Formats: sequence, C-alpha cells, structure tokens
Amino acid sequence: MNKFSQSTLLLLVMHFGFLGNSASAQSSVAENAKSVAKKDFVSAQAKILQDYTYATEQCSKRTGPVENACKIQARAKREADEEDAKRMVDRAGYTVPLPDQARKKASDDARASAKDDYKVAIDKVMQADRSAAAECSKLHGPDHKTCSSEVAARTADGKRRAKYNYARDVERAKAMTVP
Repeated sequence: MNKFSQSTLLLLVMHFGFLGNSASAQSSVAENAKSVAKKDFVSAQAKILQDYTYATEQCSKRTGPVENACKIQARAKREADEEDAKRMVDRAGYTVPLPDQARKKASDDARASAKDDYKVAIDKVMQADRSAAAECSKLHGPDHKTCSSEVAARTADGKRRAKYNYARDVERAKAMTVP
C-alpha cells in the first residue's frame, strides 16, 4: 500500500470514527434534554396540583353557582397546565442540531403545531367560560353581575396564558432555524 492509499484510508477511518462519536454525542444531548424535561415535568405536576388545591379552596369559600363556576375554570386551568407540561416533555428532544433542510422543516412544523395548540387552548378556555357563565345565569341581580365579572377575569387570564404559550412556542420554533 502506498502512502496516498494509507492516508486516504486513515482519513476515512477517522471520518467514520468521528461521525459515529458525533451521532453518539447528539443522541446523548437529546437523552439529557429528555431527562431534564422529565424532572421538570414532575416538579411542574407538583406545582400544578398545589395551585389547583389552592384554587379549589378559594372556590369553596363561595357557595352555589359561583362556587361551581369557579371550580369549572380552576379545573380547566389545571388541565391546560398539565397539557403544557406534557408538551414540554414531548418537545425536549427536538433541540438536537439538524441539517439545514431538516432544521427549517422542524421549525415550520413547530410553528404550525404552536398555532394548532393555541387554537385548542382558546377553544378550551371558551368552553370553560360558557360552562361557568351558565352557572352564573342561575343567579340574579348583583350576585349575577359579580359572578359574571369573576368569570370574565378568569377567562381573560386563560386567554393571556394561551397567548403567552403560543408566543413562547413560536420563539422556540424561530430559534430552531439559527445554526
């Protein structure tokens, strides 16, 4: 074997050896990201449960339809928070460096997914709003007005959270295109 063949063979072996290490490193990064996301999910679940318990305790201070309306929206908020936490675990492995074409497609897919998630979140907020408003309609006079204003405030908060999550997901999608 001449020196040219030996050097070519050495370059090929080094290239494939480093390529294997690079793929292994990317896999390791993805696994680490998923592991951290799972730990974050567990702590988020505890926080969500704590917030839900507090919200239902606050709702229990009221009575009748006002209490029911409050609990409907507290339950909807808990479910939305749980879905968001699950979504973060599912998306944790997508931060692995990708080739340019795959990165652009992943970014476009993430933006479309964020838009779909936003629509679903708004639909759920509005469904909880309608259910809570139906409870308020059982009341009359100032009680109805108070109940309706509380429902409107919680609905506005739900819409703000959905909009924030959408903006956050779009920013993350945009960040995928940066090498």
